[in-house]
Amino acid sequence: MPIKPRPELIQCPNCGWQITHAPRSDALIEPTPDRCPKCGNVELSVKPAGILDSAISSIASLLNKG
Repeated sequence: MPIKPRPELIQCPNCGWQITHAPRSDALIEPTPDRCPKCGNVELSVKPAGILDSAISSIASLLNKG
């Protein structure tokens, strides 16, 4: 049975940029960033996203569709 991956909080320790990567399914079509789009740092920190991070990401994606 397919299992949806848990959301991850990806952060840049240099400039503070962050994104919550929440795949919609177990098919990993959406690539995760390999470098910071703001400063170009390749050493990003990745940790499990909390409930609030996931909720904010969901709301932002709904607002961007409209």
